[in-house]
Amino acid sequence: MLSEFFINRPIFSAVIAIIITLAGLVASQVLPIAQYPEVAPPTVTITANYTGASAETIAKTVAAPIEEQLSGVENLVYFSSSAASNGTLTITCTFAVGADGDKATIDVNNRVQIALPRLPDEVRRSGVIVQNGYAKNADIFGKNSRVKDVELNFSNGESMQATLTDQAGEQRINLNRPVKAKWVQLIIRSVYPGWKYSDTAVNELRVDAE
Repeated sequence: MLSEFFINRPIFSAVIAIIITLAGLVASQVLPIAQYPEVAPPTVTITANYTGASAETIAKTVAAPIEEQLSGVENLVYFSSSAASNGTLTITCTFAVGADGDKATIDVNNRVQIALPRLPDEVRRSGVIVQNGYAKNADIFGKNSRVKDVELNFSNGESMQATLTDQAGEQRINLNRPVKAKWVQLIIRSVYPGWKYSDTAVNELRVDAE
């Protein structure tokens, strides 16, 4: 038996054990170690608006041409699309763990540019937004909005408080640092004097990657 072979040869067994121990010590020095290893797959989101179109029309005229071009993108694992009745299309592309998020965004954007000529004029005029999971600023657009203090809760567990400022008739939040997140939840904490919560309409929350 194998165990009997090593029992009858204690010196040989000791040498093998020492070699295995040394090999483990050497391996521990060269293995990649990170305090915050990359465990979540990078995602790239494509957003488009087709005002007045139904969800079925958006799926056929906007989503289909873009999805055809996404096939074959390097490290792309899968993608999913969602067309809303308000004319908004969202396509989420999920890449393999460890893939370069910036490169993935560029690759997806290049494929979107190829599909642009096949999209309706209304969609091309409003633009197709391609962004990755790195949120650098969040803009809240609403001419009737007079929100003051908000709380931002990100999908990665981070939270921060912010005060909105008016810029060119729009209210805007500028994050003081990049935040990697798949989504952000906005909670209104207070509004400016003279306004009520019912008077405040947050029309759109957009997370841009710059």
